Amino acid sequence: FWLLTVVLVCGSFIILLFARYQSLLSPWSKLRVSQNCRIVFYVYVHASLSLIPIGYLLVDTPLEVQKKMLQYFELDWIADGKVFGIFNGVQRYSQNIVFVVVLV
Repeated sequence: FWLLTVVLVCGSFIILLFARYQSLLSPWSKLRVSQNCRIVFYVYVHASLSLIPIGYLLVDTPLEVQKKMLQYFELDWIADGKVFGIFNGVQRYSQNIVFVVVLV
């Protein structure tokens, strides 16, 4: 969920910059695109960036391998017991339901 949040915030900044750039262009500029093209761009940015966290949801890596990878990087927040984002197979079904509800 953290990865999805970060990715969507990055997508929002991309869209914000694009929308601001389009609003500053003069109406007769050749670089200005139509409203339909802007909507397609917005949907494309969010859809393409959402593929990153969705890929992590679909990968079925065992919990032991995930913990081993986290220990390899020696992160401080693991020593504090603040491990976010590790889900085993039992939690994956409920996580997918929450993900669908949030998208809707």
